[in-house]
Amino acid sequence: MMTYYPDADLDGYGDQAYPVDACLQPPAHIPQGGDCDDANPDVHPGVDEVCDALDNDCNGLVDEASPMN
Repeated sequence: MMTYYPDADLDGYGDQAYPVDACLQPPAHIPQGGDCDDANPDVHPGVDEVCDALDNDCNGLVDEASPMN
């Protein structure tokens, strides 16, 4: 059994708030969680933070210093 997360924005990171334990991967779910805004494909772990009042990289900080900011 594995844990899968819904990935509504198809960015490769699922919404950790809605885990699903299953033997087979459910449709529209992926094994990688961590997305803090699953409605925005530009917000997920690993992206550069930009100055837009969002937590783009899902680290809990908003608009902190990064190569893009």
